[in-house]
Amino acid sequence: MFNKKNWWFVGMLAVSPVFAGAQELTFKSLAVDVAELLGDVVGFLVVLMIVAFMWGMVRFVKARADGNDKQLDEGKKMITWSLLGIFVAVSIWGILGFLVDSVFPAGAVNDATPHPTNLLSP
Repeated sequence: MFNKKNWWFVGMLAVSPVFAGAQELTFKSLAVDVAELLGDVVGFLVVLMIVAFMWGMVRFVKARADGNDKQLDEGKKMITWSLLGIFVAVSIWGILGFLVDSVFPAGAVNDATPHPTNLLSP
């Protein structure tokens, strides 16, 4: 399915935004782009973990009403692991924001840089 021509094409698609933007590729722009990408990925993971938490709650309540101990334990596990996932994802988000703020002083990067303080500003 994938031969050398296809992989070359995929690679060119991956780097085409850099060329299309016609911007100078500096450490600062690369770091901001990576931080934005990681922030988006972490945000998506938080949403997935919240959905998993809600699904675990539904399974737990349904199993409790049915009296099914196996389903009850599975619901508890899903709730526990999703809460742990939310904690880890939000921690990564905070560490990422701290690193961006410590590498680039205030005002050195645009407001699109993903860190938790951007969620509070209007």
